[in-house]
Amino acid sequence: MTETALSPLDVRLVAALQVNGRASWEQLGEVLRVSERTVARRLNPLLGSGAVKVRAVRNPFAMPEVTPLVLRVRCRPGHVLALAEALARREDCLEASVLDGGDEVVAIMFMAGAERRRAFLLKYLPASKSVRSWSVYTVLRVFLESLWWHADVLTDEEVTALRPHGLVPAAFEQVSDPVELAVIEALSRDGRLGYPDLARLVGTSESTVRRRVARIARRGALRIATEVDIALLGYQVEANLWLSVPPAAIDRVGLLLSRHPATRLVMATSGPCTLFVSVYCRDLAELYRLLTEFVGEQAEVTHLETTPIMHVLKRSGSGTH
Repeated sequence: MTETALSPLDVRLVAALQVNGRASWEQLGEVLRVSERTVARRLNPLLGSGAVKVRAVRNPFAMPEVTPLVLRVRCRPGHVLALAEALARREDCLEASVLDGGDEVVAIMFMAGAERRRAFLLKYLPASKSVRSWSVYTVLRVFLESLWWHADVLTDEEVTALRPHGLVPAAFEQVSDPVELAVIEALSRDGRLGYPDLARLVGTSESTVRRRVARIARRGALRIATEVDIALLGYQVEANLWLSVPPAAIDRVGLLLSRHPATRLVMATSGPCTLFVSVYCRDLAELYRLLTEFVGEQAEVTHLETTPIMHVLKRSGSGTH
């Protein structure tokens, strides 16, 4: 698949999957006013080729043993890609990318257990010949509204019709039930797995699986993520924003940023950067307007660093290379 943008209809269909990755072809056709046959004809090749991937992403805050981290590593000359690839291969790496400067890697890690975290930070990174220095930010909160980014080509009515009721939970709840953990594991491999196949894999009835999937989603234990090269959707710029905001303003600014159409992720973090924000823009001019006309209007933002991304190796737990 090349980086040539998809047709307008294909972009709308992929955006609809970004809103609801488990929507049926019939539902997509009804909402977007195209035939079910057209939906299947357009989306099946994209899904079959891997250009579009739908999978469940586990929520670290629903796993008590997991600590989510944002890792920023400065690499030695000529070593940046090797480190980025090594991090992307790790199962505990959710996302990995190379920044535009060419010598830094940013990764989001889900570290299971204190011992694993210590081993990674005190042994793995110091032993790497690729690493010059690094900073670690512990994720304190994920702003839920920021998790449901989709290409800005659907009407509000279409989004409402596609989005399952209760998709955005009020709070995260931990999951320990063996059946629900098995459901999460199966959907993490194929987010569009049908209920009959899912029931067979888990070893229970289809009706039970339907209830458990709905329950897990309501509790915020997972989200169904539709991943695609954003260039195919007409977006040419991806960037991270590192914001310093006083503690009293973190919730307000974080919530405001999470509701902006360009935002795909907002997290409150430890350290001098109190908000980590990931955005998608159609071009640099759109990024400039976001910074000057939106972020710049927030008086509580005392410092902002913008780091465009040059190369994505892994996003939402799925490799892109």
